[in-house]
Amino acid sequence: MMLKSDILNHIILGDPQAHTTPWNDVSKTIGKTSLRDVTLKELSDSQNTLDPAIFTRAKYVISANERAIAAEKALENKDSPYFGKLMVETYRSLRNNYEVSCEDVDQLMEAILQYGENQPDSVLGTTLNCTIGCIVIMINKSAVSGFIEHIWTKFKDKTPKFYILRPSYGARVLRTPFI
Repeated sequence: MMLKSDILNHIILGDPQAHTTPWNDVSKTIGKTSLRDVTLKELSDSQNTLDPAIFTRAKYVISANERAIAAEKALENKDSPYFGKLMVETYRSLRNNYEVSCEDVDQLMEAILQYGENQPDSVLGTTLNCTIGCIVIMINKSAVSGFIEHIWTKFKDKTPKFYILRPSYGARVLRTPFI
């Protein structure tokens, strides 16, 4: 499911260049050609040589790479609970390390997570699209109507919009009689 909150994230309202990081400079400082080759330990060992904001953003990127690899394995193993946990870790890292959330979005995210805690086997995971306050939620089909009612009741002043999504095999060429 996707929840479109129409909450303008502060990154849009602020200076977009503030979140553009010279990744090549960071990886060169650490002695690597690419940030994807840097471990969190190597980054931590170089913390004193990096600007604090660049350090935390690099921490997000490196941990996101690690989560992406773990997420691929979770999906291959059909481990939805672990995949959902990785989604939540991504949101928290976006909020804490990349600084692309805002109070209103954080309140929505916490309400989603709280619903999942109170309704076992409903919300498996959730993460943030860090541009316009869109939230992706992995939710069991049987919990959708109760979830929408819960969020709508708490946030009707923010006019959330809900879109039911269905997992698919991703981008691919479709053959139809018209093509």
